[in-house]
This record gives sequence, C-alpha cells and structure tokens, in this order.
Amino acid sequence: MGSSAIKRAKEGYPWVRRGFLIGLGCVAALYSLVLVVRALQQPEEMDQAAQNVLRALVAGDAATLMNYVSQEEREATGLDESSLKELIDRVFLPAFEGCKLVRTERYDPPAPIPHQYFLTGEFECKDGSTVAVSADVEAGDRPVCGSLTYGLVCDALTAYARRAHPELEDLDSDVGRSKARHVARYKAYRDLKPVFKSLRLKKVWLPATLTRRALSWDELEERLRRCAYDHQ
Repeated sequence: MGSSAIKRAKEGYPWVRRGFLIGLGCVAALYSLVLVVRALQQPEEMDQAAQNVLRALVAGDAATLMNYVSQEEREATGLDESSLKELIDRVFLPAFEGCKLVRTERYDPPAPIPHQYFLTGEFECKDGSTVAVSADVEAGDRPVCGSLTYGLVCDALTAYARRAHPELEDLDSDVGRSKARHVARYKAYRDLKPVFKSLRLKKVWLPATLTRRALSWDELEERLRRCAYDHQ
C-alpha cells in the first residue's frame, strides 16, 4: 500500500507542477495588465503632447488634433473633426505648400506662462524663405492646446503673407517685427477672406493670454486690423 501511494504521488507531480506554472503565468499576466492600465492612466507629458500636436498639424491629422482641443473651445466654436479638417485642408496646408519641416525647438516666451509648454517647428520653403508653426499645450487633467483654431489661423496667415506680400521686408528684422507681422496677417486675411467666410467653422477661440472667448470671422478681421494699424 505504501508503494502504491508513492507511485501515485510520482504520477501526480507533473500535474501539480503544471498547475503551479499556469498559476504563475496568470499572476504575471495580471501584473503586466496592471502596469499597462497604470501607464495609460498617467497624464501625457507636456513635451510629448506638443510634439504630437505639431506632427498632426504637418500631417493634416484632424482626428489626432481633436484629442488636444479643450472642451471649452469645442463648445464655444462648434469645432468638430470635420470642420477642423476643412480648416486645415483649405487654409493651413496650402499656406505651407512647398515647405518642409527641418527642425523643432522649445520656445520660452519673454514673460513665462505657468503650466504651458511652447514648441516651434521651422519650415524651409522652395523659394528660400522660412516659416514657423507653433504648438502650445496647457497642463491639466490632460494636456490641451490653449487655442488650436486661433494659433492655426495666425500661423497660416503669417506663412501666406511671406509669399503674397514680399514688400513687408522687415518681417524678419528686429525693428518693427511685431508690427510687420500684424500688418502681414491682416493683409493675408483680406486676401483669404472669401475662403474663411465659406468654411463650416464660424468662430475661433482666443487663448488665455487674450482673454478666453470666441470670435467670429468678422470680429477676427477687426482684431487683426486694430493690431496692424491702430496705435501707430
């Protein structure tokens, strides 16, 4: 009887070992799942978010960009993926046609803005000019753009003006750079006004530095005009 018990124990040992290994594998899989879930729950780093915004702008990826639009901007402007895609395809990408992204760098404004990260992408164009695109994100439950629509439009207007209005020679000079940029944007908007007025999107969202609120295209035009010509 003793020998038969030992025999049964020997015969059963592989099943015990197999059960132990299966249990160990389940524990390891569960632990890996916990790590993945924790990683997904962690907020995205600010620099990575800004990089993603910049890459999505260059690629015209409206779906990705919508992940970085604040709920506030969506509700105030009526922005959705379809209207954002139209804005990118008809305004933003044409302004950078023939241009290639060559470098990116963090931009630190003269007066630092807490909890914001600014990234600038420099483009070189076939005509020898250089233009820039900015991507800024704000900290929160998740990183979002301070104003995707306003920033996108201003970058497009500046890029368009460099080609359409080369008479603005001081656009890159230290003296009068800000004034020239405002004049350029206003002239560019006037050129492209029929395009803007035909878009499904009817408003843009001003960032926190400009008192968060929505502007219609007519209100944006007036703002650009004042910046260009008032207080000369």
